Amino acid sequence: MHLRCLQVEFEERRCWDDLLCPRCRYPYETRVAVHLGKIALREAINEHGPEHSLVADALANIGNSYGQFGDNERQREYLERALEIDTSRFNLFVDVGKAYGQLGQLRKQREHLEHAVRMIEQQHGQFHSVLAPIFIVFGDLQADVKIATDWSATWEDDLFQQLIKYAEARNLSIHELERLVSVVGKHGRSLSLSFDAEGCPSLLEELLEVSPEVGSNELVTTRPRSAHVLGGKQIAVGVSGVSKEQPEDDVQSEVFEFCEHFPLSVLVQGAAANQRLLYERALEIQEDVYGTEHCELVVPLTKLGNVWGRLGCFQRKYELLERALNIQLKELGPQHREVAVIRFNLAHALYSLGSRDEAIKLMKTAKKGLLENFGEKHRHSQAAARALKYWSPLQKDAHGVRAHTRSASPPKLKRSTTCAV
Repeated sequence: MHLRCLQVEFEERRCWDDLLCPRCRYPYETRVAVHLGKIALREAINEHGPEHSLVADALANIGNSYGQFGDNERQREYLERALEIDTSRFNLFVDVGKAYGQLGQLRKQREHLEHAVRMIEQQHGQFHSVLAPIFIVFGDLQADVKIATDWSATWEDDLFQQLIKYAEARNLSIHELERLVSVVGKHGRSLSLSFDAEGCPSLLEELLEVSPEVGSNELVTTRPRSAHVLGGKQIAVGVSGVSKEQPEDDVQSEVFEFCEHFPLSVLVQGAAANQRLLYERALEIQEDVYGTEHCELVVPLTKLGNVWGRLGCFQRKYELLERALNIQLKELGPQHREVAVIRFNLAHALYSLGSRDEAIKLMKTAKKGLLENFGEKHRHSQAAARALKYWSPLQKDAHGVRAHTRSASPPKLKRSTTCAV
């Protein structure tokens, strides 16, 4: 149908808050929804004035249509205008919170969603269906965060802004976040991160190891004493080794050059115990609303299971992921990509419980599904291949020496497990 025809039909119906197709009752496509939404906004203002609730409805509809199109800045803009008119509806706070999340403004996302939770619980009680996805978002904000750091003239400021963002997402001060931060270099080499009096980050403590090759020179001892940020790319390193060919001063400059381009990632440690509480709350709400076998339970079951694994309770992880897998098998069938991902995580739970043979069998099934859905170069497929290589039984190498891998243990799925949280 032509856009002009849709517009004429929409204007004849005069239902300015209804952007569903009258035939199929599904939302219009994004471009059509934005076009009709602006007509609705114009007519609502003309009929009721600029402060009417129908004007807020029209603004929200336009904003969320832009959000579906991926224009989250315009989504935020229209939703904020809607909130200026009407602050009585929790869905506006939820939608604008989601828009802020897509824009990376995590503090504003958290604040709007927290306000929405208070409104929902006051108006509808503690088991409203909208609460569950909000608690899942809150749980996700408590997850580990890895921030890649590139050596550039502004890397310190860029890193500091990222850390501020994640501190605000968790409602922490930057100094409270400091104890959760570590810096991980290439091949797992680590530094610690602290902040000076002005709040700017500085790298301190020790590099755990430096490659024995630095440029064209070899170091006898390869453990620097410390690494300090002097600003920009300026990193000076105290060296406890000497070069075979050059005096110590020259060695220092070579290590300086190596560390200047040393790839670092900043790891912000998550709060798995907080995640567990939030995901459990989401699961409790979903079970109350939908029952125990509905597909809406899959997300909280999967997230909660993986969190229990990080807390060291692999039996609980296995039980929750098994529930999620059974639901998805009924809903999506055995070949679906989400089924393959759950099988991958469930295989890790089996292996952690000591059931190596069962874990290998399930991981092979998961790998097949991952290859079919993602391809062999995808990180999920490669992770499955690495797991199978590590879990494989003892084999002899070319010299007849038996390779070392973890030995098989009898299944322990029925044993009682105590989880310290």
